[in-house]
Amino acid sequence: MSPKTKIVNYQIELSALLKNKKKYFLLGLCVFLAIFSLPTFKLLNKLDNSAKIKTPKNKVVDSKVIYEVKEGDFLWKIAEDYYGSGFNAYDIAIYNKLQEPYSLVTGNKLILPHVTPKEATKGEISATSSGQVKYFSQTYIIQPGDDLCQIAIRFYGDCNNAYRIIQANNILNPDLVEVGTILQIPR
Repeated sequence: MSPKTKIVNYQIELSALLKNKKKYFLLGLCVFLAIFSLPTFKLLNKLDNSAKIKTPKNKVVDSKVIYEVKEGDFLWKIAEDYYGSGFNAYDIAIYNKLQEPYSLVTGNKLILPHVTPKEATKGEISATSSGQVKYFSQTYIIQPGDDLCQIAIRFYGDCNNAYRIIQANNILNPDLVEVGTILQIPR
C-alpha cells in the first residue's frame, strides 16, 4: 500500500467516524468553546464597566468626564457640583492646564479628573468647633503687588479661601483687582 493510499483510507475512516459521532463532536466543540470563551467574556465585560465613571450631567469618554462650560460657570462652582468641594477647582485647573482659571469661556470643554474630593464645601457640612459663631468682617485696601491669594493667606492662612473674598465683594474677574480697592474680608 502506497503512502497516498494510506492517507486516502485514513480520510475515509475519519469521515465515517465523524458521521457516526457527529452529535458528540458538536457537543464537545460547544463545551470547549463555552469553557474557554466565558472567562474572556467576563473579563472584557468587567473592563468595559470599570472604564466608565458615570455622572448624570456629563459625558463620559474613555474614563474621563467631559464638562461643557455654561454661562455663569466658574471653577469653584463646577468643583462643588461635581466633587462636593470647591477646593477641587485647583485639580481641574491643573489637569486642564488653564492659564487663566478665573476666566472660563462658555462652550469650552473641561476634563474633570478622577481625584479624591477635598474638604466638603457643599451639602451637609459638620461643625468642627463648639461655641456660638459670630459673623463679622473687616476691610482691607489692596496694596501694590497684592493678589487675592496673598490676601486670603494673610487673613485665613490658606489661599483656597480666596473664594470667600471673591463672593463677599462680588468680584467678577479676580485677576483684575485694582490697587486702592477696599475689600470686605468676611470671617
